[in-house]
Amino acid sequence: MKRFNWEYEFDPAFPIHLFPYTVVGNRDPMHWHRYHEIGLCVEGAGKFVYLNKVYPVEPGDIFISNNYESHVAISDGAQDCRYLFLIFLPSVISAPGSQAVDSQYLRFLHYNPLSFQNRILAADPAAAQLGGLIRRAYQVYTQRGDFYQMELDILLRQVLLALSRARSSSEIVHHTPDLNPKIAEAQVYINDHYTEPLTLSQVARYLGLNASYFRHLFKDEMQISFKSYVTLLRLAHAQKLLIASQKSVSEIIQEVGYSNISQFYKIFELNYNLTPAEYRRRYRDSYPDAPSL
Repeated sequence: MKRFNWEYEFDPAFPIHLFPYTVVGNRDPMHWHRYHEIGLCVEGAGKFVYLNKVYPVEPGDIFISNNYESHVAISDGAQDCRYLFLIFLPSVISAPGSQAVDSQYLRFLHYNPLSFQNRILAADPAAAQLGGLIRRAYQVYTQRGDFYQMELDILLRQVLLALSRARSSSEIVHHTPDLNPKIAEAQVYINDHYTEPLTLSQVARYLGLNASYFRHLFKDEMQISFKSYVTLLRLAHAQKLLIASQKSVSEIIQEVGYSNISQFYKIFELNYNLTPAEYRRRYRDSYPDAPSL
């Protein structure tokens, strides 16, 4: 079931794409993708939900999403929220045979999702610089004049340089830039199936690996255990539904992959120090039609 993987068919020779996107309420599902994404909020307000984080959104904010962390944007109430997104495959910057320095542009995107700050506030000088670069890149991309690919290549590198400077090196996972192919395959499988009953042994069998070896390999590569990763995917999905849907907690528990209601409550309170009902009340102020619990 590939409900949560958003794909884009890039030009293999030049895998960069820029596009405007309007977020309408909570219509979009939690999702992930195999490309990196830099988003600029240009109008409206809302929230951006990641694995274990919920960020308020205002115009000028920049959001960073790498090629495995699940996320979704929602808008506040009846007000839509408009973004300008820059997406690209890592190969456009750093491919086999490229210069060693090229991999440095992508280093900050190999972050620990538990501690990484995905938002750069509009008030931060870096956000203004990045917003200007993204707008210029979109203009170049749509006009497609002479040498536009060369100019886009330069602009993308300027964006990545500015982001590298804006993010603290302490937020970066210090491992090799290329994820182990088996763990990359595991991410695809987990992100597609986390709302179903899912065990480490099941994923290990799918990969053709010993379960114990896979457990250690996953934690070494991802900086988080398999169980914690699946839990955070489910909780992030639950956060989005609590904030911006009219579904009951019981319906949400079932949708995100839990069969044991008491287990969900225990895990939710352990992670957020709030019950699901308290969480909904705290974050749903822009969604007056959400149900009372």
